[in-house]
Amino acid sequence: MKNKKHIGIILAVFLVFALAACGDKADPVSQEDNKQNDSEGTEETENTQEKEAPVLQELLGKSANLSSLSFSMILSVDGQVLSNVDFYLKDDKIKTITKDENGAENISYFLDEDYYEYAAGSDVIYKFPGSAADMLSEMGATPLALAEDIANNYSDLLYVYNGEVSINGQSCYQYTFEDEDETTIVYIETNSGLPVYWESTTELNTVIMEYSNISTEDIPNAEFELPVDIPVEVAVY
Repeated sequence: MKNKKHIGIILAVFLVFALAACGDKADPVSQEDNKQNDSEGTEETENTQEKEAPVLQELLGKSANLSSLSFSMILSVDGQVLSNVDFYLKDDKIKTITKDENGAENISYFLDEDYYEYAAGSDVIYKFPGSAADMLSEMGATPLALAEDIANNYSDLLYVYNGEVSINGQSCYQYTFEDEDETTIVYIETNSGLPVYWESTTELNTVIMEYSNISTEDIPNAEFELPVDIPVEVAVY
């Protein structure tokens, strides 16, 4: 499954760039009509408000035209947190902020064809060759990338719609996708169509990505400007 490629890339990206610092189950959803069988009536449970599953492709399509997105992401493997990162995305620009155990910030910028790294308080900004657009498409760690991945690679799998639930104060539709060697649980926010929780379990490990503080408001361009009056040096590696 293509998700394995995304998971591997996610782990590699965060290691390379040192960015480490719920409802009762309903009946399986048919891929043909994507509806629950309620011919004899469906009792509403405490956490389930919908009688029918939303059409998955339509739900995910809500986020297709977003140009700005900011969020916080926690990535963990087998219960161990690997990174806790704030993301700012706009068009082909990316900015990430991580904090170490002492609260010191490390800021990364992916602008045009270049990648920059700056430790808050440092007297230099390091420049690495790279592409913001390529990194955005390859990282696979953003809600936008996950929504696209689910739409392209998961909607044909056998899946179960588990109803509407609340996670971290957000109203979400919960789905479970089954492959021969992987089980994936996804919570998709009802209004935006963005995944806010992703849990992938194989015989090797369990990878969880949790998203919070999600905003689709326009991000000012100033957010992506490098700190002024700090020299930029090309990193040698």
